[in-house]
Amino acid sequence: MKYVYSATILGIVLALGILVTSNTLSSFGSTNSSIAIGNTTNANTTSANPVVKNLGDAINSLKSNDNVAAKTDLRNAEKEMEADSSLQSGEKHVEAALAALKDGDTNGAINHAQQALDAANQK
Repeated sequence: MKYVYSATILGIVLALGILVTSNTLSSFGSTNSSIAIGNTTNANTTSANPVVKNLGDAINSLKSNDNVAAKTDLRNAEKEMEADSSLQSGEKHVEAALAALKDGDTNGAINHAQQALDAANQK
């Protein structure tokens, strides 16, 4: 009986250790992703490429809760992207960002705008 209790306690301690370690690593990865996205966006707002500039400005506006400016920047980026068939997938993300913004989903709008920005930077 003594061994059953010891094994149970050991199992619980190990499970808690794994859980804490897993959550710590998960949180660390999330923080680094957010930092990377923020740095990428800020660097692109000064780009000579109007698509990249508009998307960067839109993301910054979304992050500061200026949805009117974000909507204007997303529409400007979309107009520029329509002229370039190589940016078709990015344009779809701009459309999705506008739809998310219309539905009040700011995080979704930011994510789609970031994906559109990534597509524009790969061109």
